[in-house]
Amino acid sequence: MRRGLVLLLLAAAVCGMISGCGSSEQQEVAVQSVAMLCGLKDDMQKQTFAGIVSTGNEANVKKDSSKKVATVYVKKGDIVKQGDKLFTYDAEQAQNSLDKAKLELEEQKSLLTSKQEEKASYEKDKKKAKESELLEYNLKIAEADTDIREAQYNIALKEKAILKLEEETKNLDVTAPISGMVQKAGQPDAGLTDFGGEDDEEEDYDSGFEEDGASDVFIKLVEVDNYRIKGSIDESNVKVISTGMQMKIHSRVDDSKVWYGVVSDIDLKTPGKAQNNSSYGYDENDDSEMTSSSKYPFYVKIDALEGLMIGQHVYMTEYNEEEEDQDIMLSSAFINDAEESPWVWAEKDGVLEKRSITLGGYIDGEDLYIIEAGLAPEDYVAVDAADLKEGLPVSEIDEAMLAAMEGADTAGKSANPDAGEGEEWSESDEEWTDEDEEWTDDEEWTDDEEWTDDEIEDFEEEDLDEIEARYQAAGEEIVG
Repeated sequence: MRRGLVLLLLAAAVCGMISGCGSSEQQEVAVQSVAMLCGLKDDMQKQTFAGIVSTGNEANVKKDSSKKVATVYVKKGDIVKQGDKLFTYDAEQAQNSLDKAKLELEEQKSLLTSKQEEKASYEKDKKKAKESELLEYNLKIAEADTDIREAQYNIALKEKAILKLEEETKNLDVTAPISGMVQKAGQPDAGLTDFGGEDDEEEDYDSGFEEDGASDVFIKLVEVDNYRIKGSIDESNVKVISTGMQMKIHSRVDDSKVWYGVVSDIDLKTPGKAQNNSSYGYDENDDSEMTSSSKYPFYVKIDALEGLMIGQHVYMTEYNEEEEDQDIMLSSAFINDAEESPWVWAEKDGVLEKRSITLGGYIDGEDLYIIEAGLAPEDYVAVDAADLKEGLPVSEIDEAMLAAMEGADTAGKSANPDAGEGEEWSESDEEWTDEDEEWTDDEEWTDDEEWTDDEIEDFEEEDLDEIEARYQAAGEEIVG
């Protein structure tokens, strides 16, 4: 906690710099981050990702465009279980398709027989043909071979199609692949309007899903008992997220509400476009091509659902359990009434307030109190002073300000540029020291004193040039 002591001392210095702290002209009170004092990292210093509460897994059930839907058993808002019937294809239409496929198969078989007979005829006639006619017969035989292979190929395809149609004719029902809520449902085909219930109304169904970019999706299911957070990352920070990473989810309207979860999935296969994309958000109205980049959705599975609702906007930060478990410890200079009812001066909404805290112990050797409750790493506190009162405006001390002060403090203690090793110039006592000689305030030469010839004679054995150089280095001037 040596850093905490340094920060405490620097804070006292800053307090005097900000609008006359401790005087009648006081305007602002210097406050420091608890995280900075304790060497912790608060959530707002971590990389932040925007997110929205969404449903769990989704399932898009597509419709076979070659078939007609006879009956739809569900409507928007219905809750279904895995395996429940969603809709049924028209049996008559399916049977007609099967009969048609069988007829086309017979046609291909007839064509094959015809081509085989044709080839045999050409080969028979070729044996009796003149030499000048052989080329013509060779061409006809080759053409027949091509037609035979094409017919054989078409027969094989048609036989597979018939097997599939026969299987589909036996099972025309389409069932739910997951349990959940029906978010969208299509309608039976024209002329086959059966909604699976007498009281169902047509407006409970959707005609299509063009908005999802998949018009062949007939029914959409979403899990309702398994919320998750959907976030996005762009190309610049795609490597900072990985599956299994722990995340802390924060409410955007209430800082006291947090949830915890784990990154369950990163979808790198379906990138979208983001403009001016950042870890916290991006401007969708910026059409600059120079700032466009791909974004990728990722999902966080959360442990508890209480206090969350679908569509709620949140933000997320990486969660490190070891960091969370670190104690908050403050110097006694921040603590008031430690024995009876401890409290600290803390910042709230830009002004100072008295905030009650719970102490967990005292470290005697370091003069530190362990804070069990009442403060978080992202809070700001002020060193206690007699003239502090609630409602005073505050000024937050950041790392940059402290770094500047540390640099200034070091610069104030720098040695005289003309001094060599073993020599030091101290402004506080105006003393010039050397290994063998020392000039003190009692022996100081000032501008008000003039040296006479008699006084100079006392230094006959000294080199006057050397004497003058020394005093000039000390900021004095020899007159006379």
